[in-house]
Amino acid sequence: MLNYYSLSALVNCVTSLGLGILFISKRSRFRQFAYYNLSIALWSFFYVWWQLATTSESALLFCSFLMVGATLIPRFYFLSVLEIVDAPSQGYTFMKRLNSIAVVVFVPLMFTDLLVASVSPKLGFQFWPDGGPLFGLFLFYFFINVAMGYYLLFQKYKATRSRHYLFIFLTTLIAFTGGSTNYFLWLNIPIPPFGNIMIVMYALLIAFAITKLNLLDISVVITRNVAWTASIFLLTAGYVALPISVAISTGQHLAPWAYWISMGYIIFALSIFPKLRLWIQTEAQKKFLKGIYDYRETLTQFVSRFSRCASIAEFASIIESHLIDNVELQSVTVLIPDRFDESKELDGPYVSITRGNTLEIDPSNSLIQLLTESRAILYRNKKNTQSQLLTDLYQCNAILPCFHNDQLMAIILLGNKMSQDTFTADDRDLFPLLGVQVGIVLNRLRQTRFEAELNLAQRIQAEILPSSPHVPNLELSCLMIPATEMGGDYYDIISTDNGTWILLGDVTGHGVGSAMVMFMVQSIMTTLINSNAVSTPAQLLYEANRILCQNMRRLEEARPLTIVALHTVDGIRYTYCGSHEPLLVLRKDSATIETLSVDHFPFGIGMVEEMTADEFGMGTFGLSHGDILYIGTDGITEAAQNGRYNQGTFGEDGLCDFIVDNRSIPMAQFTQDLVSLLRRYTNNTFHDDITLIAARAT
Repeated sequence: MLNYYSLSALVNCVTSLGLGILFISKRSRFRQFAYYNLSIALWSFFYVWWQLATTSESALLFCSFLMVGATLIPRFYFLSVLEIVDAPSQGYTFMKRLNSIAVVVFVPLMFTDLLVASVSPKLGFQFWPDGGPLFGLFLFYFFINVAMGYYLLFQKYKATRSRHYLFIFLTTLIAFTGGSTNYFLWLNIPIPPFGNIMIVMYALLIAFAITKLNLLDISVVITRNVAWTASIFLLTAGYVALPISVAISTGQHLAPWAYWISMGYIIFALSIFPKLRLWIQTEAQKKFLKGIYDYRETLTQFVSRFSRCASIAEFASIIESHLIDNVELQSVTVLIPDRFDESKELDGPYVSITRGNTLEIDPSNSLIQLLTESRAILYRNKKNTQSQLLTDLYQCNAILPCFHNDQLMAIILLGNKMSQDTFTADDRDLFPLLGVQVGIVLNRLRQTRFEAELNLAQRIQAEILPSSPHVPNLELSCLMIPATEMGGDYYDIISTDNGTWILLGDVTGHGVGSAMVMFMVQSIMTTLINSNAVSTPAQLLYEANRILCQNMRRLEEARPLTIVALHTVDGIRYTYCGSHEPLLVLRKDSATIETLSVDHFPFGIGMVEEMTADEFGMGTFGLSHGDILYIGTDGITEAAQNGRYNQGTFGEDGLCDFIVDNRSIPMAQFTQDLVSLLRRYTNNTFHDDITLIAARAT
């Protein structure tokens, strides 16, 4: 029959076994601590059987076995302390060897009368062991290890002043004080082993202490250990209560059918154990671990979810849910610059993206200025009047700025803790690291949005260029290479019933702004040509200039462009007009370059609306068989050697030399070879867009 002592030993066994297995299964570096707990479990296991023994022989045997566990306990305790205090691996070698020798000597002697002489009735116990001649030596070995462990823990506490080590010191003191009460009766001192249950307290407290040192996840150690212990205890209690209930109900000590009831109960217990353990663990987490977390794990969870975050709304939800659920804040408000993923400059007010909150902070606000200058978290602080006023004003307990480089990407207003406690050390470790991660993820979201829009614009720019340009009697090759993500150069070849138009222009600057003007010009030119509203290059550019100037008034920054327009019916005779780089014509017969100036009006188009049609002059030229026509932007002639203008530029002479030297190759190879030459010349560094049209008369 289970009594107080056997039942307390059973609980000791289960809790210590759970701790030992848990540390081993988690592959903790504190392996000796796991063995220490398994030694306690071994001692407790045979303690139960000893208390349940019905003969002196079996009691003596179980006492000998439990003393094996008692021999291992001090050894592994000392070794586990060395692990916890990070003692040098080569330290305390003599003590380690002495312990190993003691174990080798004492374990076999436990089964002789030198250590466990006999069992006899004492203080109501039917079978209590009597110590043999060497029992005193065993006690010396036992307590010298315990004392050394306490000494190391206390020295570590003195050196670090860490309450963690003091806590371990006190919890192990509870365990050894409770366990040591068993030895009084061994020495015929009439004090019962009342302290056994203190080992259960130790097991639960040491789990908390170890996790406070970050040896294992606190939620895993405490809640799982509690859940396993409570589940086994409840099911075991039911099993113990079963024969008692049967005896009371039948009046028999052991009814004939009790065996089958016991077997049925065991099957039932095994089937419900997983669900019972999970339920107890869940409830324990809700009850005892609310607000307790490891900031490293929480930060890892943030980073993991941030990596999959695809929108501002999802980002706000992640911040709010994690800080409320894990850190247990009553409220969280996230503010980011207005039009965050739409505007290039983040100079607008900071607006809330938290549901149900419409807070807005102007960029000139003193809070923004303070956060930008200090780049530090503002905690509610009665000693600091400014931080106190600001946190009171925004009804929060702390204000967390989130930067990316020098840009304030977000402001997070952190409310009070649900427990009404001040922020913990883990909170204060988490917040600055979280601020860094928030800045990174917001910058990524912003860049992702811009990149998506840029990819779309690049695709549109590529698609509006003529895919298979054709001009009668010409072998044609065209090419455009933007200097940045998007180009401001423009070319087009448009065939109509009245002939073919060849257009090439260069918008001032490059990049997205210039590309937008290029889209505008392309639309204007296509509309004018296809509507048959113009018949000559001069008319085309006059009308295009008038429309473009009107559109340019709406832009913050005018971006005029140089342009040349050519018109031909047969690909042999051309009229042209423009304000652009000169046209180059290689005459096959003489292998010389003819330069045709393109300066029929000043300034390009899109700048001076008042120009009249008469100011747009025109020129003409013709091509013979084998002649080459070259039209290009200044990005080619002004290409810098090795990317440095102070080392010289490719120039018109270099371009003419290339045309002459490569006059016989196909036009597609001609353009590719020219680009390859430019890449070598500039060391693959282009400061301006490169666009060219090369054609040979056939």
